[in-house]
Amino acid sequence: MAEKEAELLAIEKMRGFSIAIDSIHRHSGKGSSYFLIVLDSANKTVSVTPYDRDSLERALKEYSNIEMQVAKGARVEPVLVASGSMNALKRAYPNFFLDTSEFTSKLSKVISQA
Repeated sequence: MAEKEAELLAIEKMRGFSIAIDSIHRHSGKGSSYFLIVLDSANKTVSVTPYDRDSLERALKEYSNIEMQVAKGARVEPVLVASGSMNALKRAYPNFFLDTSEFTSKLSKVISQA
């Protein structure tokens, strides 16, 4: 199990998305309609770039640039999400808003005991 988790980096990815959601919460209600989230599991970082409603073209271009880097071997996971409100974002992407802390804690414990 530990080998598979090391390969997938599932715990780090779940923690990263939790950080991304916190950042989206901070930007919600400030005119942001789009969010470019880039998870870098290797460096244990998450970047969230908010865009206003009139900046979709710029958001798509930046997302495309990151996808090109991924195609060349970059080990990051970008996602571009759109939301008119935090409630709409939660409805569109419910998995992003799950509390994964208990799951990751138990998974870490199981792996360390294996």
